[in-house]
Amino acid sequence: MTIQDKIQSLRNLLRAEQEAQEKRWFNASLSIKELRHKGVVISPIQISRKRFGYADYPVIHFSFSHEYNQTQFNGGSPIAVFSENSEELCNGQLLTIAQGKGELTLFADDFPDWLDHGRIGIKLL
Repeated sequence: MTIQDKIQSLRNLLRAEQEAQEKRWFNASLSIKELRHKGVVISPIQISRKRFGYADYPVIHFSFSHEYNQTQFNGGSPIAVFSENSEELCNGQLLTIAQGKGELTLFADDFPDWLDHGRIGIKLL
């Protein structure tokens, strides 16, 4: 087995693990409240500032008023921003989070249109 084969095998395993985790935490039978209780969602968040950061990626500064899982949500964590009113998602990365405030960057060219409408949340990937 070559190194490229081993790397591809590891990628496939990681992809399968990510899909299993998505099915486990984000299936239709669990409510946002239950996901928040399990520590994999922060919702709702209040957006306090939007700007473009490094390499012109959209950056969002936000605040929230409830408890979150400090061991899972930390700087560098891969996340997805979602709207509770639709099925829309936008992947990104959590930059900082502490004391009810945080900052994240979106892997998109611009801010999603749905970002200013409805309740917005963050889920771990």
